[in-house]
Amino acid sequence: MGRTIETIRAEMIAAKDGYPELSGLNISSPVSRARLWIYVVSVAIWALEQILDLSTTAQTAALQAQKIHSLQWYGSLAKKFQLGYSLPVGEVNYDNTGIDDATIKASQKVKFASATKTAGGLKIKIAGLSGETLSPLPAPEFEAFKAYMARVQAAGDNLSFVNDNADMLMLHLTIFRDPLVIDSDGKRVDGTNDTPVQDAIDNYIKGMDFDHKFIPAKLVDELQKVDGVVVPHIDLVKSKYALFPWAGVPPEGLIPEAGYVRIYDPSHLNINFEVWVS
Repeated sequence: MGRTIETIRAEMIAAKDGYPELSGLNISSPVSRARLWIYVVSVAIWALEQILDLSTTAQTAALQAQKIHSLQWYGSLAKKFQLGYSLPVGEVNYDNTGIDDATIKASQKVKFASATKTAGGLKIKIAGLSGETLSPLPAPEFEAFKAYMARVQAAGDNLSFVNDNADMLMLHLTIFRDPLVIDSDGKRVDGTNDTPVQDAIDNYIKGMDFDHKFIPAKLVDELQKVDGVVVPHIDLVKSKYALFPWAGVPPEGLIPEAGYVRIYDPSHLNINFEVWVS
């Protein structure tokens, strides 16, 4: 973790005090040249350490993804699938010689992927994009993807796949509002936005990392950022995957079976707007 500018500056001043021959340098005045140069050098060192931190983080993530047969490797491998391209047996990389990046990207239909351990092997969850919306791969593309994974997977690994519509989410909320900002219908009184609370819910859900927990408390945190929302309270939150029944979402959250959640039906989002009385 890179140091702050102030920490670096203080360390330089302390180091300077250790050299008697530098005792004549005036650093007590805020406009002294020595003090200015110490600050300039501190900023330069701070910038370098920030760059090194970013580089180290990126390299660590890349190395984890390249570890053969690791969960990250399988997730990365799934996203490398290219629809309509042949892959020789024994190879895990396509020969894209002479193919431009835009064409390659267009053929990579798996935009989101994760791998997790299960009792019987590894579960690979995937999703594509329909416009800007996460969605399952169509049947022909999914069939080709599974054939690709069978060809590149490690011998002996038992893979199962999840390529489904998002888990359904049901939310009942009570929003205690500031009547100077939000009216009884949840609209901004200045007319600039008719659905500020709904927008915050939608942005939180769409901004979730793929195959990460949906945590009710974090949704509350986002709702508290909405201008005019004084106290947001979740009265009920449930989820449903495929044909399974609705189940309550625990306070610690849950990982969606499909890898992502959505509110499909308007009736599944019920918001009661109450005036906040201080």
